[in-house]
Amino acid sequence: MDPWLRAILSAVVDQFLTVLSFDVPAVLGRIRHELSLNTAELARVLNVSRPTVYAWADGGPAKPENRMRLALLRDVADTWRTRCQRPIGALVREPASDSRTLVDLLAAQQLDMAQIVSRLDHFAALIDQRIAQRRALGPSMRELAAKHGFNPIPKETLRQTLEWQASRGK
Repeated sequence: MDPWLRAILSAVVDQFLTVLSFDVPAVLGRIRHELSLNTAELARVLNVSRPTVYAWADGGPAKPENRMRLALLRDVADTWRTRCQRPIGALVREPASDSRTLVDLLAAQQLDMAQIVSRLDHFAALIDQRIAQRRALGPSMRELAAKHGFNPIPKETLRQTLEWQASRGK
């Protein structure tokens, strides 16, 4: 066999084995978190049913073709993470000028990575712009309170106070 062809085949096999060897529940969680997908959306972009997603999350086996799809979506999630340190949020469901959402793009049988990366770049710029606008407004009440030594009220105390006030109204 030609050494060049042997090297190519070896690289392909190595890549394939890498794809097959990752922790499916961890990758599912990473995709779900970074891309802000609910279970139905995650199932849609993986081209599987919701029960399959739940089974994989519990450590059930995934077929090699499903692992390939997971690896592609993991790469999309990692690409997003390099552009923004926050999950994508509701932007994943916002339609673009072509009326398709990022979920729609991710659910396509063949992923158009150029279009997906372009959409991720657009969202990262949009988030940066929103953050800059918030900062231009000055510090938030929470930031001002912390600056002047006011400690936030613990959530449990707030909950108890609300329950007490609700019980007084009965």
